[in-house]
Amino acid sequence: MNILGFFSNIVKILKKFFSGDTFQKAENAVKAVSELLQYALPAVEFVSKMTPTKTDDEIVTMIKRLEMDVDIDLTKPLNAYEKQAYLTGAARFIIRGKLKNAILSAGGAGLTIGGEKITTVTDIPDNWLNSAINITYTAFKSTLK
Repeated sequence: MNILGFFSNIVKILKKFFSGDTFQKAENAVKAVSELLQYALPAVEFVSKMTPTKTDDEIVTMIKRLEMDVDIDLTKPLNAYEKQAYLTGAARFIIRGKLKNAILSAGGAGLTIGGEKITTVTDIPDNWLNSAINITYTAFKSTLK
């Protein structure tokens, strides 16, 4: 099954639970996530290459390299949840940068993602980005086995 078939199956499942306007919103969100995958793959690859063992030092180095405005308390080791938050945050930061460039390239027209006109990266909900990151990360990790 290809990735579009995967998302088509998700939409079929959603039809069982939602109807009318609610279904349309759910379908648009699934479509948006599928459209964001092209931005998520390079971000996930970068984060994975920068943090192969996910040590605190690797995560701090990556954050510094990306010039993210993040305060990290280095007086104690990062726990698993903090590490995941920084890794996901870094991927989201990269995607937003790529989307900002795409929006600027499109001029005043902006981008259409999930049926919505996007003229600034803040128009894109974090849950769409997180879903694209999680799907991409799952697929990326499965190819490494």
